[in-house]
Amino acid sequence: MVDLSIVEAGLVSGGIVAIASAWYGRKESSSWDEVLLFLGFIVGAAMIGIGAWAWSLGEYDISTRLILVLLGLSLFLRAIKGIKLASLIALIVGGAVGYGLYWLGKTYELEFLSSTVVLVVAFIVLIIVYVIFKFAEDLLDMGGVVLGFRPLQFLMGLAALGEAGLLLAGYSIWHFLA
Repeated sequence: MVDLSIVEAGLVSGGIVAIASAWYGRKESSSWDEVLLFLGFIVGAAMIGIGAWAWSLGEYDISTRLILVLLGLSLFLRAIKGIKLASLIALIVGGAVGYGLYWLGKTYELEFLSSTVVLVVAFIVLIIVYVIFKFAEDLLDMGGVVLGFRPLQFLMGLAALGEAGLLLAGYSIWHFLA
């Protein structure tokens, strides 16, 4: 029986999901793409966590850590690419700031915090937060497009499976490159 560590298990599961997702493609007549997208989200998030953990330990070669993080980002970003969170986050923060200022004005009887001032400050905060998060969202979308390119994802999946096999044999891709 082969003793798999969490790193090898992450590489194998990520490699299988990436290859299946890249090979299967997007078919409108089937729901397998949504299943693979969901699995990619879960496995990608786990791979990012495992990669960060492996990076903090420093025990694994750079190839193992890079494959874990890049393939994890590829699977994770492909899944969240369509979710637009900037508007929602900005609305929540702007509303919280507006409510907080309104409560502060009423509690401490601050006359300069009129309804108009509270609305203007909340709107300015809303715009600033939206711009910041929209920029971050666009960067994540761009990374998702690049890393989610199916041929690249297929190759990264093969690399992950190869790295897992080499780790089980006591080597890594970095061992052969260095």
